Amino acid sequence: MIIKIIEKISYQQVLIINFLFSFCALVLVYISQYFFDLLPCILCIYQRIPLAIILITTITSLILATKKYSKKINQQIIKNLSLAIITLSLLSNVILSFYHSGVERKIFKMTTKCQSDQSLNPQDLEQLRAMIANAKLAKCDDISFSFLKLSMANWNLIFTLGLMTLVICFILKNYCKKKNYH
Repeated sequence: MIIKIIEKISYQQVLIINFLFSFCALVLVYISQYFFDLLPCILCIYQRIPLAIILITTITSLILATKKYSKKINQQIIKNLSLAIITLSLLSNVILSFYHSGVERKIFKMTTKCQSDQSLNPQDLEQLRAMIANAKLAKCDDISFSFLKLSMANWNLIFTLGLMTLVICFILKNYCKKKNYH
């Protein structure tokens, strides 16, 4: 069934699926952060970057595919470049979310950026309160929210792996068609 879906999917559909996932994921994390006070850690912030790159790439590619630009620009170059950027962005997000999931589960050690700053030693209760009030990032190994016993980093890994599989299968399908492999 999955193979039949991959066979029928178009380039524009791959772009739209990646756009929708990236957009929804970013909306979800910003709602979680600003409306439910779930502070992100530095790895959470890093995981947003590939999603933003995918948004920019898909929007640009869809605009360049319009009739206005289609005669001025080699569409195959745009398709190949956008699929390469999306694939690399997804791969980087898979690596980041895999590492983040491992840190959360205490499989990997945290980087120094993930750990709380031990050099700050408050002298009194007021300084401690001020430090806590000004803290903007969570620790990378704290799971502040989970759904079905999976953290947001775990869900990001699952969905990003799925998207990367879709994009790679689409690329391979088109490559095999060009080379007449079946």
